[in-house]
Amino acid sequence: MNKLNSNSVLSNFARLVAVLALLAAVLPVAAAPANAADGINRYVSPSGINTTDCTNAAAPCQTITYALSQSDLTDGDTLLLDVGVYTENLVIDRNIRIVQDPAKACPQNGSLNYEPCAIIDGGNSGRVINIAAVSLVVSLEKLTIQNGYLTESSTNKSGAGIFNNGTLILDDVTLHDNTISGITYIYRGGAIDNQNTLTIRGSSVHDNFAYDGGGITSAGPLTVQNTEIYDNSAARFGGGIWIPYGNPSTMENSTLWGNSAGSTGGGVFISNGLLMYLGEAHRFYNVIISGNSAVVSGGGLVSYLQVTLDHSTIAQNSAPGSGANLTLFESQRMSDPPYDHSIIYNTIVSSPAATDPICSITGIDTFDLSAGGNLSSDDSCDFNSIIDQEDSDPLLMALADNGGHVRTRAITFGSPAIDQAGPYILGADARGITPKDGDLNGSIVPDVGAFEFVPGSIFLPIVMR
Repeated sequence: MNKLNSNSVLSNFARLVAVLALLAAVLPVAAAPANAADGINRYVSPSGINTTDCTNAAAPCQTITYALSQSDLTDGDTLLLDVGVYTENLVIDRNIRIVQDPAKACPQNGSLNYEPCAIIDGGNSGRVINIAAVSLVVSLEKLTIQNGYLTESSTNKSGAGIFNNGTLILDDVTLHDNTISGITYIYRGGAIDNQNTLTIRGSSVHDNFAYDGGGITSAGPLTVQNTEIYDNSAARFGGGIWIPYGNPSTMENSTLWGNSAGSTGGGVFISNGLLMYLGEAHRFYNVIISGNSAVVSGGGLVSYLQVTLDHSTIAQNSAPGSGANLTLFESQRMSDPPYDHSIIYNTIVSSPAATDPICSITGIDTFDLSAGGNLSSDDSCDFNSIIDQEDSDPLLMALADNGGHVRTRAITFGSPAIDQAGPYILGADARGITPKDGDLNGSIVPDVGAFEFVPGSIFLPIVMR
């Protein structure tokens, strides 16, 4: 290119830049939508006033209901709640994230007994939160939801704390003292009645009551992680959790303790499922089920569908007769291997002082229930692998805060559970502790159950149950 042509190109480029700059100055700029795809923040405080759009942190709205009305229907705004009590009965009809404002202090933070200080209180006069539309995506974080109350005369019959028909995520949420008074199965889910998709993480569900599913009833897919479910009661089935239709569920690194049922399934009751839900097992990984009770049968875990138990501890649950800890009925078989029957590995089932069989296993005559590495305090659990241990006391300590997100049952030095896990091992215990050389023989092998023994550790826990 010669010098003349080069200067011409540069001159034309300069003219183009000038024209573009002129257009930018003259033409109006398209404004960004008021609610971006990830929504905007809106602020709520008990001391606020319901006269603004809630977007100014210095001038918050007063109620969650009003802030919801100001939020976009689809974009998913975030409501940041000041600490305090909001006595409301919420109907959520839009995608939304509701969270305690991280800029606001909550003095209990860091304790297993911690409860978030942004409190949504139903005032004992109805359901606290209603999520009715299947299309909704709702996230509730760092909140306490309490004092929902439903009776036979209430319009709503289930889910005194939360009724969910959408996709709901609970993260660091406490649900307590939510009650349903009624005497048929429709009065279910004291804390939560889930009819669609529910994920619970780092939360606690305690002291709730219903006819079925004192803590949680879940007819839809359920995932529970790093969560405690305790001291809930049901008049009939599932003191902690009732799964009525067999939709798949997964529990990980979680504890159910102190729950009770007037009939069956003090900790968890999984009923016969619908045919469409028979393709997946109900999975329990690093789960502790301890100190639960039932009046008729099955104090711990009762299931009519296939379950997978890995590195879990089911201990000292109570109920009359056999199967106080674990009751399995293989009345329905799934079609696709490897989950065409229940399977248990690396799990403790124990009640050393029990006079009745601690397990009741029926309908499991054509396959091996155990995949190895299990330990039981009697011989009623069908643990027949050569690497299982029957009639063996795991030397469990009481349920206590041993670190991590949930209470666990520690094993003591000399426990036959130490370094005895078999195949299909998980990467860490319920507290997140990786496998150690517990027996000091130079090899690292995981322990049986949901607790990994650390040589040299001395546990002087605060005993809970």
